[in-house]
Amino acid sequence: MEIFQELTISDITKFKDSILDQNKLSPEWERNIERENQIKERDKGTEEVSDSIAYCFNYVGKELSKATLILRERDSSLIVSNIVPKDPGGLEKSEYNALLNNFVKNNLSGLSCEISKFDVTLNDLVGEKIAEKFYSFSGSANKSTGRSHPCDEERWFDFIFSALENDKHMIDIEAIRFFLIEDGWDGQAALDLSLDYENTYYIMKYVSKRTI
Repeated sequence: MEIFQELTISDITKFKDSILDQNKLSPEWERNIERENQIKERDKGTEEVSDSIAYCFNYVGKELSKATLILRERDSSLIVSNIVPKDPGGLEKSEYNALLNNFVKNNLSGLSCEISKFDVTLNDLVGEKIAEKFYSFSGSANKSTGRSHPCDEERWFDFIFSALENDKHMIDIEAIRFFLIEDGWDGQAALDLSLDYENTYYIMKYVSKRTI
């Protein structure tokens, strides 16, 4: 499954020296100080990001979508908080990742940075234990009846509860749908189950809080 990649630059000092002070950007990228100032004004009084400086860079090349890459200082590192397209609408994952990788390849040579994988498995997202419970349900259930059989329902609930208990946050329902289809479910059944996952997760989360 393709996801939006993440970038972390750990050497802020070197980044500032080479990219900001010496302006060592490739011809395909330019710094957008005006956008940085706009973000700074917008952030005033916002506790969550008021101390997080933004650095903005426009892609001005011809091969990829025109967009602005935004870096934020977080925990002694720089992260990409967003890549915003010039034209209305969002970027597809492939477009977003292409811009991110272009920025890394052309501007960050010699800098200490880490970029996440673009293609992930369910194990990557949730860990082996939870993935096993998902595939235990998916492999055993009647794919024409969903979770209607009591045994299938028990395995389904066991998977959801395990996700809640171990991660404390909901898995993206698009990811649930994707991996169900990949494992042989048709589109409508996968959609129904992914929506059921979302509803059941929140119910379990609410009940767990009431019982504490």
